[in-house]
Amino acid sequence: ILIKSNVDTVYKTVKTIEQYASFMHFVKKISIKEKNYDRMVSHWEIEIDGAPILWVQETAFFDADRKMQFCMQNGDFKEYRGDISIENYGSYVRLTINACFDWGIPCFEKIVGKVLERQAEKAIRGMLIAFKKEIERGSTIVTGR
Repeated sequence: ILIKSNVDTVYKTVKTIEQYASFMHFVKKISIKEKNYDRMVSHWEIEIDGAPILWVQETAFFDADRKMQFCMQNGDFKEYRGDISIENYGSYVRLTINACFDWGIPCFEKIVGKVLERQAEKAIRGMLIAFKKEIERGSTIVTGR
């Protein structure tokens, strides 16, 4: 998604994971379990179409490149991992989220796999739109790390 802002503001907003619940309606709570300069472990509670989803995620920060990598440590599905990148794109900033999911239900994959994939895509799109609105509104609470 393209955001009318600068790369530093976008990166700082995306990096401040503990603030997501304040501007993403489907994020119910994120608790920070461990945190240092380039790594964070967080417990996530979200809700998609009324269904609660919980997991613990490790996120690595690559400040010089304005990138993040995340990987689920444990949770309600088998695997969740991906990366976030922030880069200049003309007079905009491009925010990209790539994510891979493994639901851990191979015998039902053909039946419910497509539904789960659509729900995951909906959640990722929702995150991108929420970031765009929050940053372009200019009301983001940004803390340094």
